Amino acid sequence: MLKYTYNQPTQFEYDLAGYTHRRCEMQFGYTIIYVSDVAASLGFFERAFGFSLRFLHESGQYGELETGATTLAFAQQDLAHSHFAGGVLTAQSATQPLGVEIALVTTAITEAHQQAIAHGASELAAPA
Repeated sequence: MLKYTYNQPTQFEYDLAGYTHRRCEMQFGYTIIYVSDVAASLGFFERAFGFSLRFLHESGQYGELETGATTLAFAQQDLAHSHFAGGVLTAQSATQPLGVEIALVTTAITEAHQQAIAHGASELAAPA
């Protein structure tokens, strides 16, 4: 399922009569991770990586962090089940890491790695 929000200045034009296609000027806006506890997930990324809370819905089911040009967001797993008819694979039910990587960029790799572990991250691999 492809889900997107159309905002200006994104432009998309398709002329059925002439089959013309103008390039879609798209920007990557959000990565939304479905979790069992939105507040705990936001709190971990705030403490472990120094991100600031941008938004937390009053229901507590959705929140965003200040992460730069692309928003890192967390949503309650129940929302995922309402968006995807067949449900979703959750990280808690997987015996291996999910096939998705969130890459955070820093020049202080070792310190960031140690800070993440100190705040509850599980080490999958040490920095190379």
